[in-house]
Amino acid sequence: MTSARTATELAAPLAVVDAGHLMFTRGATHLAIGVDGAMDDLYLARFEGKVPDVRVDGGIVTVRYRPGFRPPHGEITLSGPNSVDHHSPFRNVRHRG
Repeated sequence: MTSARTATELAAPLAVVDAGHLMFTRGATHLAIGVDGAMDDLYLARFEGKVPDVRVDGGIVTVRYRPGFRPPHGEITLSGPNSVDHHSPFRNVRHRG
């Protein structure tokens, strides 16, 4: 279950999964992706602007950006080790860590 900590910060508990899988159904833009194996959460995301739809099923975190002229800027940190999958191109995406 994803919970909103503030208007722009999202997280989900790590629960019983050992690692996360990050999936983008519409690609990503203006995003920093990082890994932190010491986190208590499965993922932690911060966005400026319109927040994408983020859903969790087991260890899979699915991010779906909404159509719009101003995509949000943001960062997602996933509890490591992790993998990233996408079905559309990435633009202005950088990996931290």
